[in-house]
Amino acid sequence: MSDISILEAQLCLEILFYFLLFQSVLDKIRKIIIKKLIEDGSTRLKECLTHSTDDGQEEKVKSNKFFWCFIHSL
Repeated sequence: MSDISILEAQLCLEILFYFLLFQSVLDKIRKIIIKKLIEDGSTRLKECLTHSTDDGQEEKVKSNKFFWCFIHSL
């Protein structure tokens, strides 16, 4: 391996490390926000989770309901 490819590999590893670190921080923030919303009993979140839907969209909504309600409640 040449020196340039070793430096490139080190740079890629550093970028990967910081990306994973950033993802970890985002996950922790996301968990804190979700916990806070649940503890506060967010009315918007409750409304989203209890909102009725059309029969044709019900399965799709069930799979995405919490995610979209969480996004809209922020």
